[in-house]
Amino acid sequence: MNTTLKITPKMSKIIKELVPAIMSIFNLGFIPTIDDVEEFSDEMYELAKKREPNLKKPLYTIFPKNTNTPSNVINTMHKHEIEFMQSGFDFFSEYVKNNNLTSATDEEILHHAAENLPRELTKGTKFQKPAINDEETKIKWMRFFEDLGAGNEFFSVEQKGEDGVIREEHFSFSEPLKDMGYDEFKAYAMESLAKIFGDKYDVVERKSPRGDDVVHEAIRVIEKDKRKSESGFIIAPFYRDYSMGKPIGEVILDMVKTTEDSEEIAKKMDLDDMDNFEKIKDKVIIRPINYDKNKKLLESHMYRRIGDIAIVIYMVVSKLKNGLSTTKIPKSVIEKWNMPENEIFSWASENTAKIFKPGLMQMEAVMKGITPPKYPAKNSLFLEPGFKLKKSQIGSYALFLGDTQNAATVPFLEGVSKKLAEILNDDFYVVMVETNFVVLHVKKNMPLRFVRQLVENDKRSPYSDEEAFLTYNVYEYSRNTDVLRMIEADEK
Repeated sequence: MNTTLKITPKMSKIIKELVPAIMSIFNLGFIPTIDDVEEFSDEMYELAKKREPNLKKPLYTIFPKNTNTPSNVINTMHKHEIEFMQSGFDFFSEYVKNNNLTSATDEEILHHAAENLPRELTKGTKFQKPAINDEETKIKWMRFFEDLGAGNEFFSVEQKGEDGVIREEHFSFSEPLKDMGYDEFKAYAMESLAKIFGDKYDVVERKSPRGDDVVHEAIRVIEKDKRKSESGFIIAPFYRDYSMGKPIGEVILDMVKTTEDSEEIAKKMDLDDMDNFEKIKDKVIIRPINYDKNKKLLESHMYRRIGDIAIVIYMVVSKLKNGLSTTKIPKSVIEKWNMPENEIFSWASENTAKIFKPGLMQMEAVMKGITPPKYPAKNSLFLEPGFKLKKSQIGSYALFLGDTQNAATVPFLEGVSKKLAEILNDDFYVVMVETNFVVLHVKKNMPLRFVRQLVENDKRSPYSDEEAFLTYNVYEYSRNTDVLRMIEADEK
């Protein structure tokens, strides 16, 4: 399968005209305005003539009048070059407005833009970002084009059939399919995947049990000559992305990547290794799940219960481009390790923190859209030597666990809640409605009734992630007791 961009005439115009102007501004290192453009003074012309006797007037310089930008940046340009760069000025003016960056410095704006724009626009500058995989690069380019209103083509897929004929299927970044219901979305997704994967695969619907009495609908892609091998995903999270406005073309591409990742996981996983603790000990971790929703499942697994949360022993199967793959280790397997339960949980807790590096950040940073891994590690890894807390003015902090979606693990790691209380210099409440987003509220800053109201707001949110749900209860850590506990509903 070969995924390629379909370049439209409007895209081509942007590449030829706007892209070089944006690159020039990244090279400058600041964002000029028309007020920063000045024609050479007589003295400057005289100096320039000594170096280049045949120079042509007029010549201009871009010199930043904003004191927040470097004063030693002087650039010499002809009039047509200034006119050429005007589109770049306009682009960044709109970028600042659209991203609510009016109070940011030029340096902050350019770093923000470098995170979101295609890497090629920053190449060779101090804003250049590390290389990413081809699919992410294509998505960034298509978002860039789409934001500029440059056509509908998102990506095309070339697939060679058994007859040797190469067929091309197109998927739009903004197709007029905004009102599909769940069943229509599912049918469209299955039809699209069948076209992408071709004649050698069947695309079928399956039921996928999750927890007690919970069954999700899933799509599986099955290679015809290997019927035992299935790859795929649960449909609901992708439909939620679509319902929240994610372009249908991007959703389909996410499905393709997830399917390919699940196939890679199946190849790597050797469940026979689970019997031998020494072989898998570096992959043993803990993860929290909701106890009430998983009572039957937990009968066959080792766990510790805290309130309505069960802390379960897991194994890391694979770290892939789309995230982390883990599996619960059955109690029958753990019993073969011949280890005390306390020792197993201590090892798993320590190993989780070692692999994924817990972090703490101000909620103010989250509100500005700064999230891991964009948040600087040196400012957030609170278990590392030299960590200094940047205090939140509202007394609220977000937790994260490396680049995983399992932030709710952090308060349950041995000794970590105690360490957090020392850093915050107070007891704290923990809100863990979803495993991927956890907030600490310092007690002296946030009364319990306010924290509960925040949870109530989450209950009513149409954007809640059912797959990531953990608890609607508020938890509390007390320094006096060194205990993290669930606050009962009737407590005040």
